[in-house]
Amino acid sequence: MPIKAKDEFEVLKNLLFLYSSFRNLKGLTQKKLRPKLVQLLSLYIKHGFSRATKDKAAKTLGVTKASINSMNLELRRGEYLIMDEWNSRINHLNPDLKKLADYYNNNGTKSVLFLFDISVSEN
Repeated sequence: MPIKAKDEFEVLKNLLFLYSSFRNLKGLTQKKLRPKLVQLLSLYIKHGFSRATKDKAAKTLGVTKASINSMNLELRRGEYLIMDEWNSRINHLNPDLKKLADYYNNNGTKSVLFLFDISVSEN
C-alpha cells in the first residue's frame, strides 16, 4: 500500500513514526516520539550521526546545539540511540534503526518494505 509523501524526509518521518508506534505498542517505550525527535532521527538516518548532521539539525529544527544534545539524551533514554562503547560523546542508531537506515539508503527503488512481527500475548 503506497504512502503519499512530498519528499524523501517525509518518507523517513513516516517510517520513524511507524517504528516509534510499534515500539510503543510492544511496551519498549512509554510514548511515541514527538515530531522534532522524528525529524532529528530522519536526519541521522539520511546523513549519519556526526557533528555536521547535528549542525544541520539545529538549523533545520530552529533550535540550539544544546537543544540537539538534550534531544539526543531523550533519544538515548528511549533506546533509539545508543552510546558508543568507547566515547560517550558519540551516539549510534540502535540496531533496528541501523538496519532500517542501511536498507533505506541502499535501496535503489522508491518503495521501502516495512514489516512488523506482532503477536498477541495475554498477561
